[in-house]
Amino acid sequence: MESVDQLYQFPVSALEWAEYAHSWIQCVCYSVAAAIAREKGRKESGALTYPLLACAFLCYALGDLFQNLYIGIFRVYPYEFSAADLSWFGVYVCFVVICIHLHDGYSEAERQAVKSYMPVSWAASLCIVLPSHAYMVYAAGQFVNNLFYGLSFLFVLGYSLPPLLAAIYKGVHREAIPYHAWVSAFTGVEVAMFLASCFWDSPIYNLYYFFNAVMTCMPFAILSAAKKGAARC
Repeated sequence: MESVDQLYQFPVSALEWAEYAHSWIQCVCYSVAAAIAREKGRKESGALTYPLLACAFLCYALGDLFQNLYIGIFRVYPYEFSAADLSWFGVYVCFVVICIHLHDGYSEAERQAVKSYMPVSWAASLCIVLPSHAYMVYAAGQFVNNLFYGLSFLFVLGYSLPPLLAAIYKGVHREAIPYHAWVSAFTGVEVAMFLASCFWDSPIYNLYYFFNAVMTCMPFAILSAAKKGAARC
């Protein structure tokens, strides 16, 4: 098995170089998505969803930028908590704020319907996040990183799943189903990508590249979903 230090050396294989190049492409994609969200926010005067999405996508792009510059300068991946991680943490803060903002626009009856799904949503979120991040700490260490990301994923799922379930089963703002579904999917893919990255001595690790490629398309899917309902607030 490779050591953690070997794992985080500067890319040496063709696939790793391709992943490094893809990271720059991903940075550009999230920057473009942030610009689109900002422009839509200007047209939708008074709506906060698009400006917050612009902030989220910009945070993701900056995280990619910080990581790529670090790799280029120091010839090693930043496997300790870094400026890139802090920037990516901002993505989930924005997603949680959007969920809270949308919830504030509901009537009292709608809020009660959403709240009724909170226990099962938080339980499901814990079942997804806790075992996966516990294994990541066991396999690769990085307790601080996994604590921050685990809490981020937990809160995003905990706040996005209740309105999604309420919309599906009780008809509460069905037009917002695509948005909450894509935000939940975004978080789920991130968890899967992190988990796959722990199997660096197994073919399972190749799933990391697949999930990371999926993440490149996510901001445009979320923007399209927001247009269908969530962006009205």
